[in-house]
Amino acid sequence: MQTDALFYHLFKTIPGLFFEIAKLDYPPKAYQFSSIEVKQISFRLDGVFKPPETEVDLPIIFVEVQFQADKQFYARFFSEIFLYLKQYQPQHDWKSVIIFPKRAVDNGDTRHYPMLLDSPHVSRIYLEDFKTATDNFYLQLIQMIINTSNDSITVAKKLISQAQDNEQILLLDLVETIMLYKFSDLSREEIKQMLDLSTVDMKQTRFYQEACLEGESLLLNKLLEKRFGLLPESILARLKQANKEKLENWAMALLSAKTLDDVFIKTDD
Repeated sequence: MQTDALFYHLFKTIPGLFFEIAKLDYPPKAYQFSSIEVKQISFRLDGVFKPPETEVDLPIIFVEVQFQADKQFYARFFSEIFLYLKQYQPQHDWKSVIIFPKRAVDNGDTRHYPMLLDSPHVSRIYLEDFKTATDNFYLQLIQMIINTSNDSITVAKKLISQAQDNEQILLLDLVETIMLYKFSDLSREEIKQMLDLSTVDMKQTRFYQEACLEGESLLLNKLLEKRFGLLPESILARLKQANKEKLENWAMALLSAKTLDDVFIKTDD
């Protein structure tokens, strides 16, 4: 998972995280987070917090997570914003928040944009400023991402130990998401052992369910190949995207199927 995708996932799951690090005093529950395409030239604003149409006092907030140095960054970013404003003509004011890992990455050419960068419309956040120890839940999630691996493990264990029962499932999903990003070479089972999660009911977490689904898909793939030989790409894609119910239906159909069509076409009718 790329870093920007990780942050956008976290912002969509817990909008309060974004409003905390951006220091914006707006109600997170009033906003809907999405990705919006600016048509005609195919620009895409990866992160947009949109308020309800009726809440005209709340601004639209454009979010960009920029972890790579890019001299043309500001030219692209402001072009996307102003094309969006021209195309959609919203009634709301606007703000933008740019999130860098550290100041050294913020090396975009700014010579045409000093008035914007110094205005209330633009905020620049540097995650290196959040390394100080804190009890703030949102900031500890950020520290898991930016800290060294050992420090991230310590923070993760602390968060899990403090979670209440009604928070635990959501928290485990978030912690797993971040730890899978930090330790991409480890399996979910290895991460579970690393975080001492043996006493936690992992079966309720999204990642456990996804792992089970992947296992069922892989098993069905092998059974189909044993019966019918190598599978076409179209079938492989369907197996990868299928939900639990689909996989179970196909597995049942396989018991009496004579062809791939008997498994997929007749089952889906």
